[in-house]
Amino acid sequence: CGRRLCDCLASDDLQEALPALVDATVRLLQGSPSQPPASAEDAHDAAALQLLAAAASAAGGEFAPHAGATLSLVGGLMQSTANGGPEQQRLRGLATECVAGVLVAVGRSVVDDGAWAGLMQFTLAGLATESSDLRGSTHTFLAQTAQVLQEQFEPHLSAAVTGALASLNATEGDTSTRHSGVYTGLLEEKMTAAHALGQYSQAMGAGFAPYLAPVLQVLEQLLRHPREEMRLEVTLAAVKAVTCVLAPRSVDSAGNKRLVASGMRECGNGAVVALAALVREDDASAVAAAGCECVHELYEADCAAGERAISPAAHDAAFAAATA
Repeated sequence: CGRRLCDCLASDDLQEALPALVDATVRLLQGSPSQPPASAEDAHDAAALQLLAAAASAAGGEFAPHAGATLSLVGGLMQSTANGGPEQQRLRGLATECVAGVLVAVGRSVVDDGAWAGLMQFTLAGLATESSDLRGSTHTFLAQTAQVLQEQFEPHLSAAVTGALASLNATEGDTSTRHSGVYTGLLEEKMTAAHALGQYSQAMGAGFAPYLAPVLQVLEQLLRHPREEMRLEVTLAAVKAVTCVLAPRSVDSAGNKRLVASGMRECGNGAVVALAALVREDDASAVAAAGCECVHELYEADCAAGERAISPAAHDAAFAAATA
């Protein structure tokens, strides 16, 4: 609802309405007790958090005057809900996503270094909770933060990747229905984790190389997941990971041509072969089409860098799949 409201307002109208909108939403959150019951109060808080995130996203840099107060209040809500039950954990997750939305809108500079360290430590702790909703929201926060920080995300990369792989490796219940429209919390968490891995690789570029092999090992296994939506998310994440590592390899900062490490060759070849099998065998046209497009992206990245990293055999497998 908040997203639709902000989208319906023209830029000038939103800028004019923003102070009143933020003020009303902040007052609603300030009126909440530190440990509200799982009731209409939770629903009000959830709506307020989603509205704040939508307003920040729509306003972009114009949200800067409201960022400090918003982050202080929402950060406090993250803390106050830390030890609550499932609904409180869901609120903590929405608060986490709201903070991410504000950071994307106005940038990292609105948070001082000390507060930033505390925020990241507390947020990363969300990956170790039993709440699938909170773990998914944490993946969303980290993915968006990586896009804001780019290479400066490196200190948090190991924990973020480890958390994403843990979510992807978690055991699901009955996923035998390939086209069921029912989403489980764990399925949504896994889709968010796969998307986050793609965002990390995109932000880090060649800095993602140490994580490429274990990430692709997990993603390639999930290319056979029963759910079409999951296979599609995994396909996109896998190709981002490979292209972001291979694409910048042509020259280093001094202008010298980089060579492709043998491990990166194996990863690139393995990804192409796996995607070729997806194109050939997947019964969902959207997934097969995405796989074909992703193979093309890998070729472009490989050719643009000069030195070929993908083997002729992998090229042949992909070409045979695309023309079958």
